[in-house]
Amino acid sequence: MGAIKFANYPQTQIRKSDVARAVSVPARITILKEIIAEGRTNGLYLTEVLRLSQPTIHHHLMVLKSSGLIKGDYFEESYFWYLNSECENELNAISWFLED
Repeated sequence: MGAIKFANYPQTQIRKSDVARAVSVPARITILKEIIAEGRTNGLYLTEVLRLSQPTIHHHLMVLKSSGLIKGDYFEESYFWYLNSECENELNAISWFLED
């Protein structure tokens, strides 16, 4: 796949593309649903619930973080992940993905 020429697109379209890419994998949708249900969660909890390896969970969390949908705080030797409250519009736009 060729490189995206970001200068050719408005920032809003690039942002929408980043969010769409972040929720394009079922595991990431499930991670978002767990974060919504728990309010805050860590990678260990997600590995147990999703039954995926720690490196896989970490990868998905980094994609969600880079899209801006989640944030993490380091507390007692673990990152705790939560929804980014500044992304309310994006979360409303993808709410259909988060329904059961």
